[in-house]
Amino acid sequence: MFEVLETSWRALIGQLDTAATLDHIILAHDQYLATIKHKALLTSDLADVVEQLHCVLDTVGIHV
Repeated sequence: MFEVLETSWRALIGQLDTAATLDHIILAHDQYLATIKHKALLTSDLADVVEQLHCVLDTVGIHV
């Protein structure tokens, strides 16, 4: 999770440094949140992947 947050944060800071308007800041923040949700497997389009990952982890004895 650290890698997800750290790299996404750096990208956000880069975008905020170049933002010219409040709309650019809001867009950068929205992209930041969307990126974190996607990389952390928290979006609905990745539900099947998460389910398969849970099955694999259960098979090897790691219960989440």
